[in-house]
Amino acid sequence: MARDRGEPSLIYQLLLDPVTQYGFDTESYRKHANDFLVTTEDMVWHWNQYLPSPAEGKNPYASPLLAEDLSDLPPALIMSAGCDVLRDDGKGYSDRLRDAGVPVKFSIYEGTIHAFIRTKSLSQSRSALAEAVAGLRAAFLINN
Repeated sequence: MARDRGEPSLIYQLLLDPVTQYGFDTESYRKHANDFLVTTEDMVWHWNQYLPSPAEGKNPYASPLLAEDLSDLPPALIMSAGCDVLRDDGKGYSDRLRDAGVPVKFSIYEGTIHAFIRTKSLSQSRSALAEAVAGLRAAFLINN
């Protein structure tokens, strides 16, 4: 929306366990439907709170994976937990951005669950946080 409206000017996308489409039929939804911190049932509930109607889930502003054009978006770092219903949302968005010519890095942290980055005691959490900080530093240095 910011790109389409010309404001605000964005320089970077840092996405952690992103939700990029209204739908529950990806491999990660099938594999982790009832696992760990976020389940398919949880995501259905969240979408029901967010959308005025399920038909609005087809709006690309709600589901960027459905957008016809993802070009001219800022570079992105997309980080996903390996054991998360949203894993494939992050991967799919990463692939679409790359296909549109947007610089993107997709990092998957195998064996982790949704929001793992907040668990400071895990070595993977510390690695993910360091990766996020490095990405932000680089983006702000380049653009200043």
